[in-house]
Amino acid sequence: MKVCLGKTHVKPRPSVTRMPDRQEFFAGVIGTAAEGGVQAWGDVIHYRWHSRYPDGEVDCSSVKRGAACTPDECPSHDRAHDAVLVARPFEESESFLVTVDHLAAAYGLVRRGLVDVGDMKDHLLSAYDECDAGELDAADAAALVEIAMFGQIVYC
Repeated sequence: MKVCLGKTHVKPRPSVTRMPDRQEFFAGVIGTAAEGGVQAWGDVIHYRWHSRYPDGEVDCSSVKRGAACTPDECPSHDRAHDAVLVARPFEESESFLVTVDHLAAAYGLVRRGLVDVGDMKDHLLSAYDECDAGELDAADAAALVEIAMFGQIVYC
């Protein structure tokens, strides 16, 4: 089945170099959104995230309609910037690809006050500033994915 991707509303900046901790933060947001938040309003078609443990061991998770990650699907297991999410809102016919760059752009909109996130703003920015995706729950992560897809919160 071919996945038709819609255009996301945020424009990621190309060739931005981020610190590894920031890359892993965004990968954590993708994992949290895929494993809980997005499913309230859409289907997760595919997602992949990578995380390094302090001892250097790599944990790679990839879900493609329930299939486990294989080395062929995830050849660069140590690169958090490879984290991706493909989701399709229930009311849409197209799916949307959200990358680390899309989430960074969405966070930029939140920080500059260009998108209304209500009382979540301080919490979202605190997690970002502390570089701790574990502070974000499924609804927070899904809201950031919505901002990346649509330029605003639509469902949360």
